[in-house]
Amino acid sequence: MRLFWGKVMKYLRVVFAFCLITLLAGCESSSVVMRQAPREGVQVTGLNVLFRIEPLTAVGGPSVPRSAITGPRPIEEAERLGNEIKERLIPQFQAKGIMADYASVQVIRGVAPPSLNRLFPGGQAKHLLVITPVAANVTCSSLSCATRFTLSLSLRAPVDNREVWNLRLMQSEMTPTNWIASRNHAMIDDIAKAVLAVVRPR
Repeated sequence: MRLFWGKVMKYLRVVFAFCLITLLAGCESSSVVMRQAPREGVQVTGLNVLFRIEPLTAVGGPSVPRSAITGPRPIEEAERLGNEIKERLIPQFQAKGIMADYASVQVIRGVAPPSLNRLFPGGQAKHLLVITPVAANVTCSSLSCATRFTLSLSLRAPVDNREVWNLRLMQSEMTPTNWIASRNHAMIDDIAKAVLAVVRPR
């Protein structure tokens, strides 16, 4: 009997590992370059990373409850994504020798947002990376919902704020449900890879 259960547990471990590999392989984001970076790349003294939350309207199919579309969930998930970007993305830049600071701002219609000088005091010599969720797609089952974001990544030069690179990044359709703590990690790692392929420390 012990031998039988040992074989069962070994089989279940193999199945679990296979499912995990399949899930991770399917979590890669897709991207579209909106503005090409210079061929030689972009030299930076550092990065000011601004996560900008604009009013979001969730889009979904017939399975999405009305509350998931009209409620505040996309904004709440965007705020969560911003917190995770601060915790996970900034250290990846710093590990490559790129000093990075982070700020988040929520855009409210009719209210002027804080100035860059206020958000990043003393950081005028750094390039600005603006990360903006531009769309939220919600899919739901009877038990849970998953919010899939499309992000705009805009790299801007110091002083004149001229855009030098823009990428549209779409979160994988196999994104885990909202209650999973690490659901955005793969997308954040994809942000790091995309930016680090363009910028290098001066």
